[in-house]
Amino acid sequence: MTFYLGKPALGLVALPHPLKGLTPTSERGSTVHVSSGGGRQVDLSPRTRRTFALQWGWLDPVSFSTLE
Repeated sequence: MTFYLGKPALGLVALPHPLKGLTPTSERGSTVHVSSGGGRQVDLSPRTRRTFALQWGWLDPVSFSTLE
């Protein structure tokens, strides 16, 4: 599976298949507020943040700068 990253107007860079597959994560931001009386309130973000972890053995400078 080839991944294409970059800005379409500037051209996409084809990245080779990663070594160990795709590891997704899902995070939902939250904040706890404590009132002066000791009560707690939790605010949850309406959206989850999804990130992916990929690992390559070697990338050429153009592909690496695209990832960076």
